[in-house]
Amino acid sequence: FLEVGSADGDAFKWPSWLPVRITAIGITWRDIENDPSDFRLTLSAAVTGLPGVSGVQFSGSIDGVVIDVGLLLDGKFPIVDIAAIGVTLEGNMFGGKISAGLIGGILMLDANGGIIDPIDNFTPVAERVFFIGVQGGLEIAGIGLEIRFAMSELGPLEVFLSVSVPGGVLLEPNTGLSINDFTASVEFFKTLPSIEDPEELRGPAFQLPTLTSADQWLETVKQQVVTQFLRLKANPGMSGFEAAFTSPMIITGGAKLFSIYTSKEVFNAEVVLRISTDGKILAIGKLNFAADNLSITGRLYAD
Repeated sequence: FLEVGSADGDAFKWPSWLPVRITAIGITWRDIENDPSDFRLTLSAAVTGLPGVSGVQFSGSIDGVVIDVGLLLDGKFPIVDIAAIGVTLEGNMFGGKISAGLIGGILMLDANGGIIDPIDNFTPVAERVFFIGVQGGLEIAGIGLEIRFAMSELGPLEVFLSVSVPGGVLLEPNTGLSINDFTASVEFFKTLPSIEDPEELRGPAFQLPTLTSADQWLETVKQQVVTQFLRLKANPGMSGFEAAFTSPMIITGGAKLFSIYTSKEVFNAEVVLRISTDGKILAIGKLNFAADNLSITGRLYAD
């Protein structure tokens, strides 16, 4: 709960239907000596849920909310800026399972392309870049579809697509070999990390692709925007789309294999291939048994 008010009774209350937990807060004055009541609050918060909504998981974060108390005292709406917002929703509604998400904001960068913290009021802002990402999914009658994309005013950042159909697609009738749960994605301005120790293959960059939470997705997209900005700054004559397709990118494709004669609940194999265009290849194989309760995973990486 957040409330900002004055002695005269003027107050701004954060909407009760969107509970938040403050993670950072800062305060700045225009002229503290002559008018100490005229100041701005800058805060970041984590979204904690939706009250009164059952069966739905809600997560997210809001960064760099600027509340101008001077406007509040003038009886005007006091929120003047939101640096970034990321919210996801997942649960059972309308007879099916839905998921939805939105991220966006204005990323402030310094002269070296570094991200300026929303509560930093001292570092000069060299560039402001608007970005947005949308994710949506629906599963009904056994058919599942999920799509996600992100882009900035400078160009594309990523595209993710996942499709599953009832029973899968039969590839070979004699063995019953079938395929389902298709995934494909392109992540611009990203590359697979170089490693020296095989144990590093257990890191997050080498896992099976999944849809991450809003705050994790938001941080990833911010870093992509930084790389995108630096790429265009070093090549001022290059367009955003040209920069995206000439910079390192990760292309991912995957699917689940099984036999219709045993069903994928008894046994299935997940196969994923990730190719980084700067010369790195990652292959992931995961064998699942007993309704995915027992799994064996192997990874092959070439750099």
